[in-house]
Amino acid sequence: MGKNLNRYSPARMVFIAILLLVLTRPLSAQYNENVIKAAYIERITRFVEWPVHDSLLLSDKFVIGVNEESDFYYTLTEIFKEKMIKDRRVIIIPIKGPEQLTNCNICYLSENSKPLIRNFVSAANSSGTLLISGTTGFGKAGVHINFYLEDEKLKFEINEKSVGLAGFKVSYLLMQNTRIIK
Repeated sequence: MGKNLNRYSPARMVFIAILLLVLTRPLSAQYNENVIKAAYIERITRFVEWPVHDSLLLSDKFVIGVNEESDFYYTLTEIFKEKMIKDRRVIIIPIKGPEQLTNCNICYLSENSKPLIRNFVSAANSSGTLLISGTTGFGKAGVHINFYLEDEKLKFEINEKSVGLAGFKVSYLLMQNTRIIK
C-alpha cells in the first residue's frame, strides 16, 4: 500500500461512494418518510404567515419542537443543521407538554400526544404555534397540518377551522394542493 490516495482521487471518490451505499442501505423506510416530512415542513413554512402576536417571529431562531418522537427529532436535527427557515437559523427542541408551545414556531406531535391533544391544540391556537402531526385522526382533532399516506405517497391535510382560530394565514396555493378538513 505504498500508494497514497490524494483528497480528490478517483479511487478515494469510489471508496466514499461505496461506503455511503453500504452505510445507507440498511436505513428503514421510516427514515425516508421522516426525511420527506422534514422537507414538507420546510416547504410548508413558505406558504404560511404566522399570527402577528407571535413573539418568536422577532427572534433570530426558528424553533421546531418535537413531542415524544425521537427518530423524527434526530432526523430534523440532522436536516436542519445548516438550513434556514424564513431567513432564521433552525433550532430543534424536545417538547414534553403543551405548556412548552410558547417556545416554538412549529410543534410536531407524536401519536403519544393523543391523551393531551385538546390541550396541545388549545395551547397552539393561543400561542401562534403551528401544530403538525402524522397521526390518523389528529387533523380532525384540531391539529393544523396532518400527514397521511395515500397510494404509498406522503400527503397532508389542513384543518381550515383550526388554522383560522390560531390566526395563521395559509396561501391558497398550499390550500388547493391538499385535503381540507372543515
